[in-house]
Amino acid sequence: MTHLQKQFSQKNSDILYKLYNFNMSDDPFNEEKYKVAPGLIYKYHGRALWLISKICAVHCDFCMRGRLTKNKSLNPYLSDVKIDQTLKYLGKNPEIREVILSGGDPLFVPQDYLKKIIFGLTLLQKNNKLDTIRIHTRLPVVRPKMIKSWHYRLLAKIKNPYLVLHINHPSEITKDFVQVSDNFRKKCVALVLSQSVLLKGINDNQETLCELFTELVINGIHPYYLHYIDPVPWAEKYRVSFKRAVSIWQSLRPKLSGLAATAKFVIEAPGGMGKVTIPDKGWNTSYSFYNDFLGNKFKP
Repeated sequence: MTHLQKQFSQKNSDILYKLYNFNMSDDPFNEEKYKVAPGLIYKYHGRALWLISKICAVHCDFCMRGRLTKNKSLNPYLSDVKIDQTLKYLGKNPEIREVILSGGDPLFVPQDYLKKIIFGLTLLQKNNKLDTIRIHTRLPVVRPKMIKSWHYRLLAKIKNPYLVLHINHPSEITKDFVQVSDNFRKKCVALVLSQSVLLKGINDNQETLCELFTELVINGIHPYYLHYIDPVPWAEKYRVSFKRAVSIWQSLRPKLSGLAATAKFVIEAPGGMGKVTIPDKGWNTSYSFYNDFLGNKFKP
């Protein structure tokens, strides 16, 4: 891996530890570096991330991919030729067993466009060149009425689909959202999970997170990830100090049932070297540094 030589600066001298100086940039996890085919990012053995869109129904101002969603000059979709190129790459690299569709929002795209992508991936599944298709979306949360019957019919073509919903606050668990989630589970036989971001002034307290994870479980959704906010400059106002974040997490875990406590609190390692799980207070740790999957040492 190439050493990162950029200087990382942040409020209150909260800096990365050593081996790399890391610059808060618009692509902190080197997604562009690991692009192997149109929209396809391959960093971890066995799974690849496919960014099929650059637009969403709502643009969160803490989004890690603001470099894409905020750039109005970029074509929001891949051409048919580029889709075929990526599907061909996947077919020739059978060590990739899982594809994660993201963006932008992969459900906030035209029907025929998504149909071409899903049909291509399910064909790989049928030919035993792909095992798992996972879709990350916020559309059912922020605009549930935009989920149409064709979404269910299309995702039902996938063998054992996984749907990961981005939801940050219990107030987002509306009747319409719950109905859409139920439909995905019943009509598509999808495993529905959630991912959330710890946000200053939004959900950075034990009570809010406890209600969020508990209500998700009540409605058949498996809490999957709680993310420590990514180091992009436009998200700084939402950053919770790492010390306080750990304190919130430690106070939260004993309040949750085993089902609601399935979420992992993770921090993305600089350079895109994986999500590192932050342990609870049951472990004797200083929380002063962590290692990525290559053994590189960082200060949070």
